[in-house]
Formats: sequence, structure tokens, C-alpha cells
Amino acid sequence: MSAFAIRDSRGLPGGFDSSTGTISCIRLPMFFPSHIKCRRTGNWPRLSTMELKSTLVNFSGKAQIDCVRFSANGLLAVSVSSLFNDVWGGSVKLFCRQSSGEFMETKHIDLVGGNSSSLLFLKTLKLKEPEILVAASESGDVFFWNCDEEGLLVSPLGLVSGGHDKLVSCITAVGTKSRGSFYSASYDRTIKLWNVSQTKAPLQTFVGHSGPISSVSSCQHNACSLVSGSFDRSILLWDKRQNRNVGKILSKSMVHAVSWDCKYEHVFVSGHGDGSCCMYDTRNPCEPIFKHLSHNGAVCAVSCRPVESEEGGCVYAVGSDDHMVSLFSVSVALAEDPRVSAVPVYTFSALSNPRIARTFGNHTDYVRSLAWSQEGRSLVTAGWDGRVNLFEYKNGWSGEKSTLSLRC
Repeated sequence: MSAFAIRDSRGLPGGFDSSTGTISCIRLPMFFPSHIKCRRTGNWPRLSTMELKSTLVNFSGKAQIDCVRFSANGLLAVSVSSLFNDVWGGSVKLFCRQSSGEFMETKHIDLVGGNSSSLLFLKTLKLKEPEILVAASESGDVFFWNCDEEGLLVSPLGLVSGGHDKLVSCITAVGTKSRGSFYSASYDRTIKLWNVSQTKAPLQTFVGHSGPISSVSSCQHNACSLVSGSFDRSILLWDKRQNRNVGKILSKSMVHAVSWDCKYEHVFVSGHGDGSCCMYDTRNPCEPIFKHLSHNGAVCAVSCRPVESEEGGCVYAVGSDDHMVSLFSVSVALAEDPRVSAVPVYTFSALSNPRIARTFGNHTDYVRSLAWSQEGRSLVTAGWDGRVNLFEYKNGWSGEKSTLSLRC
């Protein structure tokens, strides 16, 4: 018996229901009876009316946007890189949302050592203290700043000097409860664990990839679980307690992005150079449980947020080098048969399918970063065309077009 069984909404083999755009997939371990079928978990809200709200930043090709991140208080950080006299330079811009809904630039920080490919807002041990803004540098350094809620008072906090031998490609927080700790991944093929209170040496170093590491993501529900993707065409699963990789997934193309699901502990998504976005269950990672095929360019950005519906679940935004952004969602329920109550039933909605929703863009170059706001009602997309676009929805993803005046 196959480890995976797919049924459509009528319980028949096939997997895709053209009337709703849903794919139902149940993971069946080898020892479960073959007659068990998965149940349908319902429909998803349509996203076909999601439209551009405003363009926050537009450098018209004079600079590239490498990363965007929202803080818990709604502050937006934007990493900008530009070429001057054949030398790349980087800076971080902070934007605060006004009561009128307009985003205003509040701070400009020049980076020493080149541009930043990854940003992170990090919570500290003391709840009332401001968040820490972390920026990774192409020089291998990592910078820290204390940042107030409005982005007006930004003070240098520390520096991880020479943390890596090559470009730091990605930084990610350690779960949701490990305050002050984060992982950094680099082109030097290592992943390192740091804490802002102790930056002279990493707490742990993980080695296993044979090529530059492009992305790393920590499970929000289990601080010991970690996943990384590399240009060596592999995905490694890590257990922090064992200080080594505990699983390996081989890809046919380079892995550009990985993102742990924000709701389900055993689910993560990866973006690949062939334009695919694959979803895996860590309990049986030999085959993807879903493959999202909507792009003609490498998928270099993936971002997840919980969905507001009776079924729950998550919505993923996917950014690609084909200048486009697409959406898909996933929900998990338990099988009706009590003998297999622990078997997850995955229901997918191909929201990027034209019958469900359109793939949207408004970029003229590679889309390299995506970020959902803290409340999940705003999506920011950024690309190498120097544009940062804000997409919003109201009343069930019914967006309204508007143009805001921004000081960039």
C-alpha cells in the first residue's frame, strides 16, 4: 500500500475537485487498513478580490529591496541595497503606520559591511522592553538595535562581528517562547544559534550542507525543531538537542526558501529553483504532501499566516523570480475513524488557480521577500525592482484600491 492516498470530494481517486479547487490528501502509515478514507473539511474563503492597496517604496530600479519584516506593533522594516561606484551598500528603513493608515518613514540606518539579505524583530526576556531589530550582513556580521514602538528611538545594541565567514543569508527566531535567541544561516554552509545577551561566540553550530545555505526556519511550537534549505539541492531537518541533522530531503533543483507552518508543528514548506513550492510532513518527509505549481521562476520567498475561517488552517504567500505572487492554503483535521484518530487529513485550496483566485504581481523584477502583518490582514511584497507593495483586505478579502503619499 502506498504511504499516501488521495481522494476527491466524492471519495474517488483523483485528488482535485474542479468545483471548489480543493485537493484532499490523507497520510496513511503502512500499518493502517487500506479501506480508511479521508473526509472533506470544507471550503475556503475566496481571495480573487485581493488588490493592491499602496506602494510604500519605489526606487524605480535605482535600488533593490532584499527583505521586509513587520514587528509585533506594526512597525515595518525594509532592507535596501544599492550600487554606488561599483560597490554595493546597504541600509535599513523603518516605517510606522499613522492613524490615517499612511506609512511614514521614521528612521534610516546605514549598514557597515554591505547590504542585508535578512531582517528580524526579536522579542526580549522582559515583556515591557522594546523589540530588538536584527540585520544580517553580507560581510558575515549581524547587527542589533533597540527599537521602540514608533521606530523613532533606535539605538545600537550590539554586534556579532565575524559571526560567519561569508554572507549571512537568513536569520530566524527560535520558536515563540525562546526570547532573545535566533538562528543565522550563511553561505559558509553553517547554521549558528545566538542569544543577544551573549554574542562573543555561538551557543551551537550546525554543519551538514555541502553548499551555501539559502534559508532556515524554526518551528514556532517546538523550539528544538529546525529546517534549512541549500543550493546543494537538499533540505535538512535538525534537532537542536542532538546538534545534528535528523533527516534529509533531496530536491531536483536548488532550494531557495523554507518556512515552518505557523499552526501545525509537523508541516513546513519549501521553495525551489524550478518554480515549485512543496509542503512536507516531517513524520514522513519522503514525499511532499502537496506541490504548488504556479510559477515560471525560482520561488525565493514564502510567508505563512493563520486563516480566518471555521476550518482554521493557514494561508501561504509565495514570491517568485517570475515577478509574481501567488497564494494557497492548507487545513488539517483528524480522520473520522477512531482507530486512526492520530492520522492527519490535509485539505488544500489552490487559491492561485484562476477559478479560485488570481496570481497577482505589480512587480517588474524578482520578488525576494514577503511579510504578513501581525494581525494577518496586510501582506507586503518586495522585489529587486525597488518596490514595496502593500496588499490589504476587508470583509473577507475584499480589497480597495488607494494610493498613499509616502516619504521614502
